[in-house]
Amino acid sequence: MAGLIILIPLFILALALVYGAALRIYSTWLDYRIRIQLLEQIEAHPESAPTPEQLHAILNASPKTDTRRGKINYALTGIFLIVIGAACALIGFQLRVGQLAVGSYIGGHICLCMGIVFVLFGTAERFLKRGSTGVLRQ
Repeated sequence: MAGLIILIPLFILALALVYGAALRIYSTWLDYRIRIQLLEQIEAHPESAPTPEQLHAILNASPKTDTRRGKINYALTGIFLIVIGAACALIGFQLRVGQLAVGSYIGGHICLCMGIVFVLFGTAERFLKRGSTGVLRQ
């Protein structure tokens, strides 16, 4: 039972990461669908088409970002967690005996695993934020 209680923060972290990735993918897909719908509307009714400058401004407009939330660099946070986790695991390994050694060793490994997950999530987020520039340009 104690092992399951220890894993609760990891499950919460995994859910938060999946939610963040799903939200980013959904917003990218929605932006894509809006642009395609706009282009189909222009193709169906060319007389109501905006000027090329207006069309370029509409299609390349950056999405609105929420200014209330601060920027979080998940990759950098993950790197710090990896360094802290490796240090704690090494200290726990060197102590060899006692509750402090076991707690530091196991906590270091948990911190190390969470750091790896954060680095992977940060890399995926950076890839998803890149946008679709250069894809199928004519």
